[in-house]
Amino acid sequence: MKKKFKKVRNLIKYYLKIDKYGLLKNSRTNLHISKNVTIAPLNQIKFGENIYISKNCSITTSDHGQSKISIGSHVMMGHNVMIIGGNHNISRTDIPMMLQGEGKQGDIIIEDDVWIGASVIILTGVKIGQGSVIGAGSVVTKAIPAYSIAVGNPAKVIRNRKG
Repeated sequence: MKKKFKKVRNLIKYYLKIDKYGLLKNSRTNLHISKNVTIAPLNQIKFGENIYISKNCSITTSDHGQSKISIGSHVMMGHNVMIIGGNHNISRTDIPMMLQGEGKQGDIIIEDDVWIGASVIILTGVKIGQGSVIGAGSVVTKAIPAYSIAVGNPAKVIRNRKG
């Protein structure tokens, strides 16, 4: 199993062009990816500079490009963060849900200088503003304004970091 994990990690590093120190080759970008992280599909996800992705995180979206994911610079993610682009259609009851195709779609945008606490879930169509903090265990279903602290399920802004 360790060999398989190593192959997958090396494949991710190859496609992202990451060297053994976590730096993107031919770039000033520093992307630290811890163990057991899933990032797929790579062509739908864009990274800024100086990003830390902790253990057991999952950053996934549909292959079709209707829900792109953009992660800005100086972003930190705690353990077990899930960023999920896309959704399933569930409108018809005469067809199994898994056969109904895609439902709600929307880009996920995480702006610069954002701290995402452990076990946060970020759903499709969400924008997290610059300088925001998302508390551990929160589920982000709607946009979070810049310099906000948001917590809960669903995540709600509890205060502003400025003033």
